[in-house]
Amino acid sequence: MKDVIKELLNKLTSVTGIFYPISSTVKTITDNKNQLRNFQSAYDMKFKYDILERKELDDCTRAALISDINKSTIKFYNQVKILDVAINNIRNSADPKCLDDDWLFYFMNKAAYISDEQMRNTWGAILAEACDNPEICTKTLINTLSLMNKKQAETFKCICKFRFANMNIPADETEIISIYPIIFFSKNAQGYANHGLTNRGILELEHLGLINIDSNKEFVVYTDLLKLRDRKNSIEVIGNGKIEIGNITFTYDGFLLQRIIENYYDSQIMDYNIQIWCHKGYKVYRNGKRQDV
Repeated sequence: MKDVIKELLNKLTSVTGIFYPISSTVKTITDNKNQLRNFQSAYDMKFKYDILERKELDDCTRAALISDINKSTIKFYNQVKILDVAINNIRNSADPKCLDDDWLFYFMNKAAYISDEQMRNTWGAILAEACDNPEICTKTLINTLSLMNKKQAETFKCICKFRFANMNIPADETEIISIYPIIFFSKNAQGYANHGLTNRGILELEHLGLINIDSNKEFVVYTDLLKLRDRKNSIEVIGNGKIEIGNITFTYDGFLLQRIIENYYDSQIMDYNIQIWCHKGYKVYRNGKRQDV
């Protein structure tokens, strides 16, 4: 594991330069909050003292330089905290050398502005995953994440509660969206609001480019037999050439992002979806057993 972490630090240093010349001590700094604060304080005071001692600077210039130091330290802190999450989640199989230089530079530049702890956890998880699978996050998704607030992140996680995998699509087929959030929002908006999904919340995610919404009609999968799976159940839905799957689908960036969201199971979600499909006239089988309304 130490070799993988060293490779990641070396990659970051060579591409961005942001951890030079202390890349070898970043992990030590992140292990202890007081050490990080002490480092920040020492870093701040050294440069602030140098600025204050420069007699040729007027007060306005001196204030501007100190302000830049403060901003730089905050950015560095955010980057280090995200790196710490990545280090704690990186797998032995990871190969940081496979990270695209341009992607990594863009990622760390945006990461500098992520100050919310929960959002930093998401960014760190993505960086760790990218070391194992560079295709896990596009630059457009990085940009979306940089614009995303905590409430929007919670809404996206809520949508992921309703996701099912399309077993008709091979697991190694990464170019096709194979995960669907089965949400019949137009039929029971209040019920979904009780689960944390509001009309405003899903519209914000649509504007961010993570989901597609059609409130007037439902998205369909064109097949006679749709095989789905959640964490505990396999579902077979038999239709007549097409099967409706609700009012929301993931965009490709949304599909990528949901891959780092922890699996969640709620039997009520499954029961409700089965009820809707049965009312639509589909034959539905749950773990091999025929379901009725």
